Amino acid sequence: MVLDYEKLYNSYYLQVFSYVMTIVKNQTIAEEITQNGFYKAMTAKHTYEGRSSEFT
Repeated sequence: MVLDYEKLYNSYYLQVFSYVMTIVKNQTIAEEITQNGFYKAMTAKHTYEGRSSEFT
């Protein structure tokens, strides 16, 4: 399965950031956690089987 990472990032960044922001309540830390999350998701693409939504 081929994933369009730019599309995924643009589609889900705000949702992920907002969720993280409600937990950490610090914009800088929330941005860093969100970026790290996207990085880990993109570097683990070989384990994505396509059986769940990209947001999951």
